[in-house]
Amino acid sequence: MINQASADRFSNTSLRSISFGLFVFALAVRFGYLAYNVSLKIPDGWGNQARACLYYGQVLSKTPISDLAGRLTIEEAHRLYLYDDNGLAFIHYLIGKVLGRTSFRRMQILHLLLDALLLFPIMGIGRSLGQNRLAILSGAAYSVFLPEIWLAASPGYDFWATLGLIVATWLYVKGFQTRPEELGRLLACFVLGTIIVVLSGIVRSTVIYFPFIFLPLFFIASKNSFRRKSLISLAVMGAWVIGLSPKLAQNYSTYGQFRVVRNSLGQNFWLGVGQFSNPYGIVPTDDGVKAFYTRFSGRRDTKDVGYDQALVEKAREYVTTHPLQYLGSVTKRAAAILSGLSMRCSGVVADVYIDSPGSGLDYAEAHARGNEHKRLTQSYGQMIGNAFYLLQNPGRVRFVYLLLMPLGLFFAFFWERQGIRWLAASPMIYTLMTLSPFDYTGRNVINAYASILPVCMLGLLELYDHLMPTHQD
Repeated sequence: MINQASADRFSNTSLRSISFGLFVFALAVRFGYLAYNVSLKIPDGWGNQARACLYYGQVLSKTPISDLAGRLTIEEAHRLYLYDDNGLAFIHYLIGKVLGRTSFRRMQILHLLLDALLLFPIMGIGRSLGQNRLAILSGAAYSVFLPEIWLAASPGYDFWATLGLIVATWLYVKGFQTRPEELGRLLACFVLGTIIVVLSGIVRSTVIYFPFIFLPLFFIASKNSFRRKSLISLAVMGAWVIGLSPKLAQNYSTYGQFRVVRNSLGQNFWLGVGQFSNPYGIVPTDDGVKAFYTRFSGRRDTKDVGYDQALVEKAREYVTTHPLQYLGSVTKRAAAILSGLSMRCSGVVADVYIDSPGSGLDYAEAHARGNEHKRLTQSYGQMIGNAFYLLQNPGRVRFVYLLLMPLGLFFAFFWERQGIRWLAASPMIYTLMTLSPFDYTGRNVINAYASILPVCMLGLLELYDHLMPTHQD
């Protein structure tokens, strides 16, 4: 339990002043990071998905088509737009309508502005968990959380997963703390949080199921009657379905299925198999899984329903014949997610462009181009100057994160296990439950840890208070 004498030393007035100061500092850190990357003069690249969304955003807003987006043919852009998470095109459309044109740089600026603003809900979660001292520490930690800054500085879709998780968690925690007679306020917080996470999930679909993990935790932690909790759950599920219906309709027209996320169950399973040594020689990319499908089935059409069914049947065969290998991979993924081992701490945000059509490459060509992409990115990473010590030595930064983040998460539940802590940690629980059985990336881990920074800081504060107790007369 946080020492209350220490927790209450900051008044609400001083908290507002400190919050504003941290926000200005967070802005300076983020735009300093972007300015540093611009000074490196690394050629813009980014992936095919980001370029397809830029292309469609420029077409829809009737603004000039940039050279980079124009490298895609209309057919390629249309296929990538339909295949991948494409909500980013609508963001580009809004930027184009408001500012007259859209570009990767303008998307980066929007991301960094929003990321700095996320400091306020982070501090709100901290205040709900442990009052003002924890709110300030959480805001300070988020303002310099390099992995999230790196993620936000990219014009791709991953930042929107962090935004959805943080804002939804903040609103869910606020709703959880309402008094019994404030049912309207509770419903408003929960429904709004669900709508926000659904909208961000249309941009980055990995967070789309978050309410399904939060609601069971709420059922266990809440002291409301079963009838009231059931009503709240129905309202949340209704908001989820209504908010997602346009995406479901589009996916049905594209895939012939009411699919929520772009990848099917079978596709995600085999992506996870490819993350470790496996008897099939699969690499963890969409093209690698498609190449595997072609090898065992003899078919090349990956757009029909039979594609996923075949992958699911093959997955059952794999789990049956290699159960220990599968359980071992699930355990390894869970350990990697909790440890933060895969969180990227880089001073370079550029994704070096390689002129490839994305999907449609055979296995050998895709693997060769992937290695070339890695070599180029690493060579650009060596350009970082000596003046930027932390950016030049990201391993040292990563060591701090690996030491503090899991340690804080552990001690947040070592002495106390109140329901509100489980709710505040729900982004990590969600990430573990949805990604450990299948596949994950370091970007997913950044989304999770950025969202639970207040919980980690709570654990570190409680550890400090136990090691250095405040003695009162």
